Amino acid sequence: MILIAATAFSLALVRGLSSVYSIHSNDAVNFWTGQGSFAGRSRSTAIFFTDSYARSTSRPWSGLAAFWGQRLAFWSCPCLIPWTIAAAALPLVLPRPSIRRLMRRPGVAASWTFVTAFGALAITLPGALFTKIDPAGGFTLHTYYWWILICFALPRTAALTVIVSWITLALSGCWQPDGGWRDWIGIALGALWICVGMIAVLSSWLTVLVS
Repeated sequence: MILIAATAFSLALVRGLSSVYSIHSNDAVNFWTGQGSFAGRSRSTAIFFTDSYARSTSRPWSGLAAFWGQRLAFWSCPCLIPWTIAAAALPLVLPRPSIRRLMRRPGVAASWTFVTAFGALAITLPGALFTKIDPAGGFTLHTYYWWILICFALPRTAALTVIVSWITLALSGCWQPDGGWRDWIGIALGALWICVGMIAVLSSWLTVLVS
């Protein structure tokens, strides 16, 4: 039931980002500052969006690879985030071993460190979540805007945390997979985050190469 709920939630998140499907560099600035869904945002945000996701990719093969790599890394996040959070919750279902023994399992370690990284990243982007209307007024909440920036930044952060957790387990001699399906789900998701993070890094490198 937890995994079914995570799947339904991930599909809802993907559907909620429908306005980002076809954006490209030619209309990125208007998308953020003019007539688009995020009209009124700063030009610096439009430039960040263009550099991260919507840079022009005409002509060279490296540009085309960067184009699809950026999108693969971005659109994997709404699907992988609910599943990884669900994988972090599954080992807590009773009966279960002690927390110390759970942390020796690579699947559990990957999913729990991901949740920690996701929370830390969410906290570091408060400027994207709240926008001050005027000096005398209050703040406006922009969860949609914040969620898009999370999907941009998360692949690299998640991949790094999974790699660090697995290296730590291996070097300390604590790598003890239990062979159960719940641990294997965590291992598979951790491996997927590493792959997505590598794709994000490679696409960024290719983007710089073609610019």
